[in-house]
Amino acid sequence: MDDTHSKFPLHNVENPFSGKGPVDSRMYHLQMLGLGVINVSVWDKFYRRSLLDRMRLRFVEGMLHEDVPFTFSALLNHNKIDFFPEHVIFCRQPAGSIMSTSSVKKSTDKIRIANILPDFFDEKQINDIDFNNYLVHLVKSNNHTDVITPSETYKKIFLRKLSVKKRFILIYCAFLNAMLTISKSKKNKI
Repeated sequence: MDDTHSKFPLHNVENPFSGKGPVDSRMYHLQMLGLGVINVSVWDKFYRRSLLDRMRLRFVEGMLHEDVPFTFSALLNHNKIDFFPEHVIFCRQPAGSIMSTSSVKKSTDKIRIANILPDFFDEKQINDIDFNNYLVHLVKSNNHTDVITPSETYKKIFLRKLSVKKRFILIYCAFLNAMLTISKSKKNKI
């Protein structure tokens, strides 16, 4: 994730683990963070059924962006992973797809994820700035919507280890959220 919040396509970044055999998934995730890649999509990975059963990994039903908590759980639990050097999956995003549109449901679910992940990071003893900065990305991506983020969400993220830049972005987002809250309360009084 770069500072413009656009994902680096994984195939444009040299995967340092390709062709090296099975590696620890948490080590992979941390090294990819160092390259500026947070790959939380589920569609570009294959999972053994036995791993899903052993870890009781399931998608959160009814949640959009359900691949985020799923992928973090799978990759940060020290599982062994391996890589195909070839591209075997290609993705298309047609106009009107969930990835190219905004909705109240999408925004609300991103806020849910921003509240779930800190607890998961704490449980796994992860306090890496890049992971915590991703939480700021989730909250910031809601700024163009009409959905109010609970102040507790900002507090939960603010108390984590963040880069100075992301801390200022989070403060700015909280300010915009407060302005939206005031604006909505004035509209309701009319």
